[in-house]
Amino acid sequence: MHNNSPTLSSNLLLASLQLLAWLLLRPSAWRHLLKQIDPTLPPDFALASLQRSQWRNPQLWRLLLLYLGIYPLWSGIIIGTVV
Repeated sequence: MHNNSPTLSSNLLLASLQLLAWLLLRPSAWRHLLKQIDPTLPPDFALASLQRSQWRNPQLWRLLLLYLGIYPLWSGIIIGTVV
């Protein structure tokens, strides 16, 4: 059963995996999360298109940390263990 208002885990590592699953398997959850963060954010937003007020949003900063900080960490761990 799908929850209509999915919530992101408070654990950064689990949240990064959760976001990846939402993007690949459940895009409606991704869109809902963005609407919770900022109703004006489109699902395919770009960093260059963010407004000053959006940059001040701590929830958006957390999302960016997950993508720009945690995902490279996951990639490094996976590549490091395979190579």
